[in-house]
Amino acid sequence: MYRREFFILTVLALLAVGLVAGATTVLIHRLNNAVNEVAEITLPDFLSIGLLNQKLLENWSKVLLIQQATSPENRLRMIQEIKQNSTDAQIAAFQKTPTLPEQETVLTELLATRNRFIEKRACYFELVQKGDMDAARVYLNDSLMPEFKLYRASAEGLNDATAEIGKVRAQRVVEVSRTVVVGAGLLTVVVFIAGFFVGFHTLFRGLAWANRIARSSGAKRPA
Repeated sequence: MYRREFFILTVLALLAVGLVAGATTVLIHRLNNAVNEVAEITLPDFLSIGLLNQKLLENWSKVLLIQQATSPENRLRMIQEIKQNSTDAQIAAFQKTPTLPEQETVLTELLATRNRFIEKRACYFELVQKGDMDAARVYLNDSLMPEFKLYRASAEGLNDATAEIGKVRAQRVVEVSRTVVVGAGLLTVVVFIAGFFVGFHTLFRGLAWANRIARSSGAKRPA
């Protein structure tokens, strides 16, 4: 009878520990996935968008400075610097990481406005290279600048969308981390309780067995 009770109690304790341990393992796996999302997707995306916006503004500043350059050589030098400071690498890096639908929509708009801007910028460069600065100035104000504003707005939109997704992912890490801590604490409590009851039951049965032996020995002593 004692062995059967001990066996049942031990099995129940092991089941409880196993269930809590399994749930904790699942939570740890979820935490690992959430952290990887931030480290492998969100952070690289922020880096790509940050560099893209930086180069976009640097290049636009030089586009405006071309109008103030007094020599054709300086104008040609700035045009070359703008072309070399391309945002192609940042666009390619962003496209390599998985994107969500809200990012994909803004990214599509960014690519469209970027292509239109680059095409019109090429026309502006042609006017500058020909030395027709008056026509270049008119083209800059009437055609290129409005396209730049759309390009800039779409880049900011992609940054905002990525920031919002990053915020959600970071919050998920925090929430899962808290749950893992609770799960680990619960596992410790369950293990302690299971060990306590198994040990207490063993001790209680041992004392009962010793008491029976003592009574039996006392009953057999001669009067």
